[in-house]
Formats: sequence, structure tokens, C-alpha cells
Amino acid sequence: MLRPALPGRSEHRGYNGTVYRKPLATKVGAERPRLAVIDELALTTPHDPYLSMKALAAYSGLSTRTLRKFLTRTPPAQALPCYRLSGGKVLVRQSDYDRFVAQYRAQGRPGLVRAITRLNLDQLGR
Repeated sequence: MLRPALPGRSEHRGYNGTVYRKPLATKVGAERPRLAVIDELALTTPHDPYLSMKALAAYSGLSTRTLRKFLTRTPPAQALPCYRLSGGKVLVRQSDYDRFVAQYRAQGRPGLVRAITRLNLDQLGR
């Protein structure tokens, strides 16, 4: 933690021996550092984060109760993949959730799509 120097002194020592200095004031018209142009940006956060149930609920727009039902589905192959840590903490990878929820993607009216599939009319245009 940086602390300002005591009034009237340019620097002083703290109780633990840390030296605290006054910031140097720049004169009006003095040369100032220039901004650098960044050609490349490296992200410090992972692209595929692990989300807690609360964070996953905020990301998905679903309640934590609904998400917990997804975790306990049977057979286990249909359940949402997760990581169970000691203490009851559950983490879900964002990409695992995205892959899981993609199976529920639908276009058009579900009843009409189901009827077309049953009558094999979806094969006619191919």
C-alpha cells in the first residue's frame, strides 16, 4: 500500500521500514510520456471460464434450481457436465453449457416441424 509522504518531507519511513516518497510534480509545459499504439492485445481472462452455479444462472438466464435439475438428469449421458469440488461447490465450463443447451435449439414452430419430420416431408427438397 502506497502512502503519501508527510507534509514538508520528500520521503519518510513507515513502521515496517518501507520508504514512502512524494510523487514528483510535473512542470507546466514539461515533456510528458506519450501514448503507445497497441498492435496486439492478449486477453488475461480465459476464453472458456469455469462458472459457479450463480454465475451460470446469470449467464444463461435460468434459475439455479433449473440448472441443478440439468445436472442430475438420468441417464447421466443426458446430464449437464460439471465439476464437483469439495464443500459442495459445483463448476460448469461455459463451453460445456453452450454445447448442452445447443441440443434444444429450434427453428420455426415445433409442432409443424415435428409433423413435417413424421411425414418425411423434410426430405423432399433434397
